[in-house]
Amino acid sequence: MQCFTSFANMDAFTKGYMKKIQDYLQIQAAAELLGVTATTLRNWERAGKLVSHRHPFNRYRLYKREDLEAFLQSIHASKSQSPKEA
Repeated sequence: MQCFTSFANMDAFTKGYMKKIQDYLQIQAAAELLGVTATTLRNWERAGKLVSHRHPFNRYRLYKREDLEAFLQSIHASKSQSPKEA
Protein backbone atom coordinates (compact mmCIF):
# COMPACT_ATOMS: atom_id res chain seq x y z
CA MET A 1 0.00 0.00 0.00
CA GLN A 2 2.85 2.39 0.78
CA CYS A 3 4.26 1.89 -2.71
CA PHE A 4 0.88 2.77 -4.25
CA THR A 5 0.71 5.95 -2.16
CA SER A 6 4.14 6.96 -3.40
CA PHE A 7 3.12 6.43 -7.00
CA ALA A 8 -0.08 8.41 -6.44
CA ASN A 9 1.99 11.27 -5.03
CA MET A 10 4.45 10.95 -7.91
CA ASP A 11 1.56 11.21 -10.34
CA ALA A 12 0.36 14.42 -8.66
CA PHE A 13 3.90 15.75 -8.79
CA THR A 14 4.24 15.13 -12.51
CA LYS A 15 0.81 16.57 -13.30
CA GLY A 16 1.89 20.00 -12.22
CA TYR A 17 0.69 20.39 -8.66
CA MET A 18 4.26 21.18 -7.74
CA LYS A 19 5.40 22.70 -10.99
CA LYS A 20 8.74 24.07 -9.88
CA ILE A 21 10.43 22.50 -6.90
CA GLN A 22 12.48 25.72 -6.65
CA ASP A 23 9.28 27.51 -5.64
CA TYR A 24 9.17 25.42 -2.45
CA LEU A 25 11.31 25.52 0.69
CA GLN A 26 12.03 22.74 3.15
CA ILE A 27 10.98 23.42 6.70
CA GLN A 28 14.33 24.71 7.95
CA ALA A 29 14.73 27.18 5.07
CA ALA A 30 11.11 28.29 5.51
CA ALA A 31 11.69 28.83 9.22
CA GLU A 32 14.77 30.93 8.52
CA LEU A 33 12.86 33.03 5.99
CA LEU A 34 10.18 33.80 8.59
CA GLY A 35 12.61 34.13 11.49
CA VAL A 36 11.07 31.35 13.57
CA THR A 37 11.87 27.75 14.44
CA ALA A 38 10.78 24.66 12.53
CA THR A 39 8.63 23.73 15.52
CA THR A 40 6.77 27.03 15.22
CA LEU A 41 6.04 26.27 11.56
CA ARG A 42 4.68 22.85 12.50
CA ASN A 43 2.48 24.47 15.16
CA TRP A 44 1.21 27.09 12.71
CA GLU A 45 0.43 24.32 10.25
CA ARG A 46 -1.59 22.43 12.89
CA ALA A 47 -3.42 25.67 13.74
CA GLY A 48 -4.28 26.22 10.08
CA LYS A 49 -2.20 29.37 9.67
CA LEU A 50 0.07 27.80 7.03
CA VAL A 51 -0.25 24.98 4.54
CA SER A 52 2.56 22.59 3.81
CA HIS A 53 2.90 20.21 0.92
CA ARG A 54 4.74 16.90 0.98
CA HIS A 55 7.60 15.97 -1.28
CA PRO A 56 6.43 12.97 -3.29
CA PHE A 57 9.57 10.91 -2.69
CA ASN A 58 10.81 11.66 0.82
CA ARG A 59 7.59 13.12 2.35
CA TYR A 60 9.44 16.17 3.73
CA ARG A 61 7.31 19.21 4.42
CA LEU A 62 7.59 21.81 1.71
CA TYR A 63 6.31 25.34 1.94
CA LYS A 64 5.50 27.44 -1.08
CA ARG A 65 7.75 30.50 -1.07
CA GLU A 66 4.84 32.62 -2.35
CA ASP A 67 2.64 31.52 0.58
CA LEU A 68 5.38 32.29 3.10
CA GLU A 69 5.95 35.76 1.68
CA ALA A 70 2.21 36.50 1.76
CA PHE A 71 2.05 35.25 5.37
CA LEU A 72 4.98 37.47 6.31
CA GLN A 73 3.31 40.49 4.68
CA SER A 74 0.07 39.80 6.54
CA ILE A 75 1.97 39.73 9.84
CA HIS A 76 3.67 43.03 9.06
CA ALA A 77 0.37 44.58 7.95
CA SER A 78 -1.40 43.54 11.15
CA LYS A 79 1.45 44.94 13.25
CA SER A 80 1.35 48.28 11.45
CA GLN A 81 -2.44 48.53 11.86
CA SER A 82 -2.48 47.76 15.59
CA PRO A 83 -2.55 50.78 17.89
CA LYS A 84 0.83 51.77 19.23
CA GLU A 85 1.40 52.10 22.95
CA ALA A 86 2.09 55.58 24.28
